[in-house]
Amino acid sequence: MISRRQLSESVAFLKGTFPHKSHAAVILGSGLGDFARQLVDRTRVDASSIPHYPVSTVAGHAGRLIQGRVGSGGELSEPVIALQGRVHFYESGTYEAVLYPVLVLHRLGVRRIVLTNAAGGMNKLLSPGDIMLITDTINMSLDAPLDAVQGFVRGRRRFSPAFSTRLLEDAQRVALDAGVQLRKGVYVYVKGPSYETAAEIEAFRRMGADAVGMSTVPEVTLASALGMEVLAVSLITNYAAGISVTKLSHEEVTVAAANVRRKFAAFMKAFLHTIA
Repeated sequence: MISRRQLSESVAFLKGTFPHKSHAAVILGSGLGDFARQLVDRTRVDASSIPHYPVSTVAGHAGRLIQGRVGSGGELSEPVIALQGRVHFYESGTYEAVLYPVLVLHRLGVRRIVLTNAAGGMNKLLSPGDIMLITDTINMSLDAPLDAVQGFVRGRRRFSPAFSTRLLEDAQRVALDAGVQLRKGVYVYVKGPSYETAAEIEAFRRMGADAVGMSTVPEVTLASALGMEVLAVSLITNYAAGISVTKLSHEEVTVAAANVRRKFAAFMKAFLHTIA
């Protein structure tokens, strides 16, 4: 159970570390953490040094918080916060650890948040390297993540994930200007850590899902309940089971993310500059 004292101590530490207030943040998923190097005027803090803050144990999740500015068109943005990595439910077995960073960001004054992930493509029109805007989600964990933090979202436990229409429109406009093609689709959340079977993937496809992953939906649900504007983006790093004969691995995911780093960075820099 997260206590208000713990949250206050985490927030106080970061307020004393980061020199500026930020209204926008991005959570960088598997293999995407290197984007934080695009920030200038950076202040970096290791998650392990923040009181009560959860630390990721998964490769490709560095476990750092960075405040900095993004450059676009020769101008620097207002300060943004980038989280290099996240904690997954399968690491800790609790949603408190998964959701704690979102509570911290909200207490720091963040009101616009971008959540990114590496996902397996199930829609045969998606290919590894595609960037997909998430327009809706399916929660196959069958959990209610907000139950873990009900003291912080009292009266809103039944809140469903909601994505900002404004941010979706801004993302598409920014991508067009940057020459980056975006896809759109439905993301299905599973707990992991095992990858899905071909039969499960076929079931998800018939339910209307386009991509599958092991994160994002809990954070989106909380951010929405807190009144934050939310955008979620999947980087399609592999074909899901049954779509390709290739055996899945976490190494495949991180390598694929690295291969499209430039395209992802071009889009994310321009978008964060817009919403900061």
